[in-house]
Amino acid sequence: MRSWWTDNPYCRESSPKGFLLRSSSEAISGFLGLIPHDYTFLGSRIPSLALTTHFVKPEARAASLPLFLKAVRLSNQYQLVDGTPNQPAQALLDRTKFTQIPASSVSVYPIFPGAIGNLPSKFFASASRKPRLDTIDWSDGLVTDLSEVAGLALGKSSDVLEKHINRDTLDWYLSSGSERKFFAGWRDGEQLLQCFVLGIEKTLFGIPLLLILEASANPTLGKHAASGFIRFLARHRKSADLPPRLRMILYPITQDQTPDGSFLKLKFKRQFPIFHKLPEPSDAREARRVVHLSEGDRVFL
Repeated sequence: MRSWWTDNPYCRESSPKGFLLRSSSEAISGFLGLIPHDYTFLGSRIPSLALTTHFVKPEARAASLPLFLKAVRLSNQYQLVDGTPNQPAQALLDRTKFTQIPASSVSVYPIFPGAIGNLPSKFFASASRKPRLDTIDWSDGLVTDLSEVAGLALGKSSDVLEKHINRDTLDWYLSSGSERKFFAGWRDGEQLLQCFVLGIEKTLFGIPLLLILEASANPTLGKHAASGFIRFLARHRKSADLPPRLRMILYPITQDQTPDGSFLKLKFKRQFPIFHKLPEPSDAREARRVVHLSEGDRVFL
């Protein structure tokens, strides 16, 4: 995977940017386009990139999520705006859990013990709340190593990405990239994976946490099985092999998902009011480049 604007000598700063996905034979098997655009807000220049055309060949479909994660890493330098025109690409963006969607919220699971020490007071109510009773004994069958799983039994799902999840794609994802991935799952008596979560370590407002990128469960386990499993992990740090430095688990949920009520619900905080018309900058040259986003546009921060 490489960026075409660094390899192509004819690309200028204003040229379309993006990433190329190549097979072992160096043939192009996918790409993700980015268009540079800057705007000013309250006198500050905001460098931005809009995600545009996306395509991955069927045989390379397992690389779709890492391809988007590659783009997400650019959020250290740019504000990323989702301008993808197709629904499958938007579904993949949703699964990265970095998307900002109006009226979305994030589930906060304080990690015990010692989760409250350096957290704001508003987290106390969530931490002291009586834990929801699960009908599943997650401790019996908990795995943190994919090699302990014989196969997957996640059932059918309408989710675009989950249709392609299998043992090979999970193993490839956990071993790819430089960021340390977290994996935990629950297997049945036949050693088949019935529920799992994938996450990466992040720091938010100075608080080390585990950000859930993917949570999936067999529908037969119930509607809230995935969130119940995450809650179990937060309350059993040692069993889940969670690093002692982590203080909470964040599980973003979109507006079409129904929360189970056993977590603290927080609205996403946005750095800029990007879901409304942006203020016109005073500089006429910059005004020609200002981007007006409408409600529903998805933005990475």
